[in-house]
Amino acid sequence: MSVIETLTLWDTAVRAAEAGDYRIAIENLEAIKDPTSLIYFNMGVTHLAMGDLDNARQSLFDTTKKDAHLAIAYFVRGVVQFKLKNYADACNDFDMCHKRIRAGTSMIDYNQMGMRHKLFAYQALYNGAVSNFHLGKEGRARELLLEAQSHKGDNKSVSLLEEALRAVQLGVPLEIIDLPKSVFFGPPRKKVSNIPKKDYLGKAKVVSSDDPQDSFAGFEGPRRREAGFLVPPEVQKSHSAPTSPKTQRSHSDFGLPPNKPLPPRPKQGSAEQINTPQLLDRVALLAKGAGPRRQTSPSIFVTNYGVNGQVRRAEDANGQKSSNISRTPPPSRPPPKLRRDDSDIPPKFENLNKPLPKLPKRPLPQVATIDVHTRAPLKSVVEVTFHCNTDKVIRVRSGLSLSEMIQKACECFNYTEDAISLWYSNDDEKVCILNNEVMKDVWFSISQTKSLDLWIYGKFKE
Repeated sequence: MSVIETLTLWDTAVRAAEAGDYRIAIENLEAIKDPTSLIYFNMGVTHLAMGDLDNARQSLFDTTKKDAHLAIAYFVRGVVQFKLKNYADACNDFDMCHKRIRAGTSMIDYNQMGMRHKLFAYQALYNGAVSNFHLGKEGRARELLLEAQSHKGDNKSVSLLEEALRAVQLGVPLEIIDLPKSVFFGPPRKKVSNIPKKDYLGKAKVVSSDDPQDSFAGFEGPRRREAGFLVPPEVQKSHSAPTSPKTQRSHSDFGLPPNKPLPPRPKQGSAEQINTPQLLDRVALLAKGAGPRRQTSPSIFVTNYGVNGQVRRAEDANGQKSSNISRTPPPSRPPPKLRRDDSDIPPKFENLNKPLPKLPKRPLPQVATIDVHTRAPLKSVVEVTFHCNTDKVIRVRSGLSLSEMIQKACECFNYTEDAISLWYSNDDEKVCILNNEVMKDVWFSISQTKSLDLWIYGKFKE
């Protein structure tokens, strides 16, 4: 099921439940595939509003399986258990609800999750006290009511808790705090508002027109084409007239690709219209060399829109291919020969064969190989970062002993050498550098990275 379908069913169910159509709300909620904890909660509240306590309890159990930290689900399930007279289970659910409310807070506002309701901590404690009172645990009920008084609540909380304490002392049963019937988790408003398609451009509107009766606001071309205004009468007549098989033409007749337009038809009775027998005779005569035109290539002549415009071979009167066809005479002058010796080179280009003079070699620029700060070779310079109250980066020569590194650290932070110890990180674990052997291993481990991180702690005591 797509997200749009889920949001549509969810929103329809919430609107129906708020209007009191609980049956339609249940049908839409059950049609959602793979429901979330909020959908299950809406099912439970709807079943509770319909009086179906068993299905309400099952839906709320599914809610806590999906989201074990939804405090209001335990609260409503405790109400259902109380109405089913399962007072022990009700006490457990109200206790779980109170634990889900974070310490230091007295209220959870579910408005950000799509439900206009606030759950107070004193409500969970009050319902737990009522459930314990029905179990005969009056002492436990009094403790819960006294704890509820320490939490902040709404305007009714103070008077409600005082009356509850007097009722417990007198042994009078109390009424439980129930959830309002119109409380449901709704889908996000921003997502629901974007479900219907929006016409951002709007529709065209006629502002001014030459014809007061014409209020058409679309493109004029398609409308005129439908009315036949853009097609000339002679073209419309030629397109609408039926064509006989003799006059039909195709691209293959002209040797043209399908995307190229066909050549225009010659006018009736014009000089361009030539009958097929006359054209063949003309092709044969031109191929033999007769007539004022010059000789063509061997037995090939390209006609101009005659006999389907194809390339044809000249044929004689008997239909045989003509063999007495003259060819183009060979050239009278020999082809130019290549120059192969230096004597044929003009004087102007005599210097081309001389070798180029050798340029003097320039010395390569010298590259600095010594660090200006440590006066040590660049390959052996390492950046060391000391981590203490603040981080300091220095450049030292690799291979220094442990005492020398401690001196460097003392110079950075003004410590004494006998008061600190150096540590390095080995696989996210800090290891103390006890002697020079360990220091050598540390230098070897950073031979490729050329950077070292050391931590400064107090003197290590064995």
